[in-house]
Amino acid sequence: MLGILRFSLPDEEEAFLTAQKACDYKHTLTELDNFLRAKIKYEDVETMKVQDLRDKLHEILGQYDIEI
Repeated sequence: MLGILRFSLPDEEEAFLTAQKACDYKHTLTELDNFLRAKIKYEDVETMKVQDLRDKLHEILGQYDIEI
């Protein structure tokens, strides 16, 4: 099976970049999910701050050179 994505650049540049980074987006979400799972399993979730989550998300995004 062969799958081909075609983009009309520069008009569809944003869609092209999103498709190009799709695997990195998936890895980012998987890492964040694993982080949250560990927090729930090994730490008191009540003390976890929303800022901690944002910080971790941005840390993981940075590892994959993803900007949101």
